[in-house]
Amino acid sequence: ATLSFSTPAMAATSHISVADTSAYDYWQAKGIAKNELKKWSNKLGIVVYSDFSADVRTRLGLEKGRSNVVLYSAKGEVLYAHAGTLDESERKVLLDKIRALL
Repeated sequence: ATLSFSTPAMAATSHISVADTSAYDYWQAKGIAKNELKKWSNKLGIVVYSDFSADVRTRLGLEKGRSNVVLYSAKGEVLYAHAGTLDESERKVLLDKIRALL
């Protein structure tokens, strides 16, 4: 299973990418972090938002220092949540859940 922003399932859903940039929440590093996120946004072809206050991570109960993926239903119910690297079996589970929503 491949996760790509160009797959039909991903194109038919809404997604938000947020980077936990709370470690860079001081004036010397904040500008550098913003520039790096702009580069990633351009490379991926999506907007990557920065979370300098860690509010998103804290409010959603996400794990610090790990990639977190959360899939919500249109009603706001958590359908899938995973922290860490998505291996092949986890990618398949996630894609199957996304396809079930279509």
